[in-house]
Amino acid sequence: MKVRIPGRWFVAATILALCASPAAVSAQDGEAHPAAGVWAHSLDTDQGVMGGDLTIEVEGEALSGSITVVERGLSESLDDVTFDAGELTFAFDTEFGVAEVAMTLEDGAFSGSLDLPGADAYGLYMSAKRKAGSEQ
Repeated sequence: MKVRIPGRWFVAATILALCASPAAVSAQDGEAHPAAGVWAHSLDTDQGVMGGDLTIEVEGEALSGSITVVERGLSESLDDVTFDAGELTFAFDTEFGVAEVAMTLEDGAFSGSLDLPGADAYGLYMSAKRKAGSEQ
């Protein structure tokens, strides 16, 4: 009985497919994530409108990021970042305590609210428009 050995090209293609990096797949997934990228945000407060950058990063299934508020000189990492059914939620530390944000993505922009219990500030309007990064 004769045993047939697959051709070199088939073997090479199989090895390449098996060795594909999971990190490369995750990076591609991250680039396609609708929340990923840099967003210009604005926050309506009783002290006027404050703005800065909101950065959302994707690594595999995990979301992370950072936020700046120019008028407050604030630059913080985000905690508990989730994106589910078009809603982005996260928290970050401020001088008044932990700010909690919930925004909905619609027509390529986020809108929602920020609660800051330590400052008795609830339902402050917050929005964000894409500056750079992933687009879907």
